[in-house]
This record gives sequence, structure tokens and C-alpha cells, in this order.
Amino acid sequence: MQAPPISKPARPPQSHRLNLRSHLARLTHARPLILRELRAESGRTVNYWLRVLAAAILVLTFATFMLSTDLPPAKLGVMLFRGLNGTLTFALWIIVPLMTADCISREKREGTLGLLFLTPLTVVDIMAGKAAIHILRAATLLLASLPILVLPFMLGGVVVTDVYFAFVAVTNALLMGIAAGIYASARGGTSAQVMATAEFAAFLLWLLSGVCFNIIQLIVFRPASGLLITLSASLASSIILFALTIRSAKMELLKNWNRDLAAPEIPNWTKLFSQSDFWQAVFHWNRGPALDSNPIAWLQEYSWTARLTKWGWFIIILFAELIVVPGRLEFQAWLTAILALGAALSAVSSFRRERQTGMLEILLVTPLSARQLILGRLFGICAHFIPAATVLIACWPASVTLNPREFATGQFAWIIPNPIAFLALIIVGLYVSLLPINFLIGWLITFTLAFLAPAICTVILTRHNANALLTLSITSGYQGFLAIIAWLLLHRNIQQRQFVTHTTN
Repeated sequence: MQAPPISKPARPPQSHRLNLRSHLARLTHARPLILRELRAESGRTVNYWLRVLAAAILVLTFATFMLSTDLPPAKLGVMLFRGLNGTLTFALWIIVPLMTADCISREKREGTLGLLFLTPLTVVDIMAGKAAIHILRAATLLLASLPILVLPFMLGGVVVTDVYFAFVAVTNALLMGIAAGIYASARGGTSAQVMATAEFAAFLLWLLSGVCFNIIQLIVFRPASGLLITLSASLASSIILFALTIRSAKMELLKNWNRDLAAPEIPNWTKLFSQSDFWQAVFHWNRGPALDSNPIAWLQEYSWTARLTKWGWFIIILFAELIVVPGRLEFQAWLTAILALGAALSAVSSFRRERQTGMLEILLVTPLSARQLILGRLFGICAHFIPAATVLIACWPASVTLNPREFATGQFAWIIPNPIAFLALIIVGLYVSLLPINFLIGWLITFTLAFLAPAICTVILTRHNANALLTLSITSGYQGFLAIIAWLLLHRNIQQRQFVTHTTN
């Protein structure tokens, strides 16, 4: 007797080739999904706080610029406009991929993605609905920032070209950020995994969009009238990259929409290292002492993902110091800020999953004390960033020695990779990871309190010719005090189990 055929797993409905009119009609088909998402997002306080943070970042930038500049009035308006637009664009490149990253993967984890495919909606409909709702969410950030952005027009000097350039840069950041987030979400994974994938995809799209802009500039740019044509072509290339990324996300979702997330597959880049005898010998370390002294520190270091992340940061910072920073000294501050963002991200996500799953309560039942638990996690996160921070700390004085005049006049050059700042970031992040707030909000609050506020203080004091030692003492004293307060509060919350009743939205 012939065996019955094995049925293939169900696949979501696939759309046939569509013309432009049918593509535009997808938003109408996805109307029920958009309304559902709007009702869900309207009740989330994170959207309110994101708008507040977007406006607050521009207010801080405006205040810092006005307090630290000595430009003549004729150039004040245009330089302020460019500074505010650059800050907003950089913030959108960071925030938009993170706020979009979990839109589809959350449906997978909660088991509602399969229910969506039981409706007449297709994959294209779902992608259109998700993209539309997150474009709307990102647009609210721009509306919250608009009152600050119009201030340079009152000072004068802003021309139409500056406005068009700002529009293209912000639109590119929005489209690429949303595309990166949706692509990462279609691949699936935990919240931390999809956020990391979204930021990496956003970085690649930033490189691609920059390459496209440079190519277009070389082909069509002319000093007199070619800038508008260049910017228009650059905007068109951003739209094309957005469409191609969304199409790639669609193919990823078709391929793995019903994959079991209980035991996610090991990524291929991790397999390449973990299954190689050569790389096993390179990354070999004696786990016995770490396991005996503090098992929590060992848990932070034992996985291949943790070790590859640590040396990945090291290679990125080393490459940037050798290739990017020479000749562009302002990038030293940007590298420090990027590494600080990574440290804050790791710290804020550290106790979060254990708290949500109840694993933290189980750890506290073991003979480990609250102090050992905190020290183990603190040591593990510090170990991830010590190689990269060491490169920054070693290269900063070398850059000062080679370029003393430019560092003496550059206000951002004195935002140094201070070890106390990274320690404060990690301790504050550990404390925030136990609070009942949204992950993205907690990450931005940690970065603002422990790094951004002292950096702004450094710029203002340096511009007013304050002594470098005095400036460093003030900012380091603030960060040290902040770290001590966060440590005491964190130790109290863990000892008294004050995180048990906390829930996140």
C-alpha cells in the first residue's frame, strides 16, 4: 500500500504581479489592519514619551548651540538650522529602526500572525499596513520637533536649498529606518535580536544611500543649478531602496512566517565561528575561575554571540580609528557616543528578560547575594566593551598630540572616552532595566542622563574657555555621583524584590 503523501506546511497567501494602481490599492485593503494598529498604538504611553524626547533633544541642541557659539548674526540662523537638522536626522536613524523593529516579530511571538493570514489580507497588505502606521508614528516625531525647527527662520539666513536638503535627509532617514525595522521584524527573533538586526540593517542602508548620493553627485552635480537635481535624484534613490528592502522583507516573511520561535535557529555567522576548530582555539578561555568566582559573569561570557559581539565592537572601533577619524577629528566624539549607545543598550536590556520571565526571582533564591548578582552582570557587560573602549582611550590622546591646535579650538573634541562615563552608563542602565518603562524610553533616558547631559556641559564649559581639568572634574563628579545613587537604588530594589509587581507597556 502506498503511503499517504505528506502535506506541506501552510503558506500565507501570495500576491500575483501587481501594477502600480494595485499597489496603491493595498492601503485600502489593509485598512482594517491600520485601524487595529492605530487603536493599539493610541493606548501606548511610549509614543507620547518619544515625542517628548524628540522635542527635548532639539531643545538641548538649540540651547547648547546658543550658549557655545560666537558666530556673527548673519550666519547664526543657517548654522543653527543645519545643526538642528543634523541632530534630528541622526536621532531618526537611531530611533525609527528601533520603534519599528518589533512590529511583525511581536505578532509571531504572540501567535497572531497566523490569524492575520486567515483573513483576506496578503503579505503585501500586511507590509503596507505596517509601513503606513509606522510612517505615521515617525511623522508625529517630526510634528513635535517642528516648533524648534522654525526658530532658525526667525534669525534669518536660511535659503530654499537648505530646506530642501533638510527635507531629503529627514525623508531618507525615515524611509530607511522604517525599511530596516520591518526587514528585521520579518526575520523574527526576540525583541533584543530584532532591534540589533534593525540597527545593523539601518547602518547598511545608510552606507548604501550615501554611496548613491555620491554617485549621483558625481554624475549630475553642477555648482549653479545641479544641487536640486542631485537632491531629487537622491530622494528617488531612497524611495527605490525603501521598496527593495520592503520586498526583501516580504520574501523573508514568506520563507519563515511559521517558524517555531521557541528554539530559534543559530545564525549562520555564529555557526561559522562556533563550528570551526580554528576559531574555537582563538576564542578559547578557561571558564573554571569565572564559574567559581561568579556564575552570573560566566553567563554573560559563555555564549558565542557574547564573545563575537565583544570583538565585533573592537574591530569596528579600531577600523574607524584607523580609517575614518584621521583628518576628521570631530568623529572622535561621534565614536565615543556610538559606543556609549551600545553600552546603554546592553545594560538596559540586561535584567529585563529575567524580570519578565520570572528568572530573576529564581536567581535570588540561589546562594548568590544581590551584590554578587549585580557585580556579575556589571563585570559581564564591562567585559563586552573593554577592548573597544581601550582603543578609544588609547587613540584619543594620540589624536590630541598630533593635532593640538584643532583640538584646542574644537568644542566637540573634548568629549573624551571617560571610563567613569561608561561605568555610569552601565550602572544606570542596570537600574533602569528593572523599572516598568518601555525599553526604548529607558535606553534613551539612560544615555541622556549618563552621557548626553555631561557631553553638553563639556561643550558649554569648553566654549567659555573653562579649564580642561575643571571641566573633566565637574562631569566626572556628576557621573560618579549618578553611578553611586543608581547602584544604591538597584541594590535596594533587588534585595527588597521591588521589581516583582512591575509590568511594562
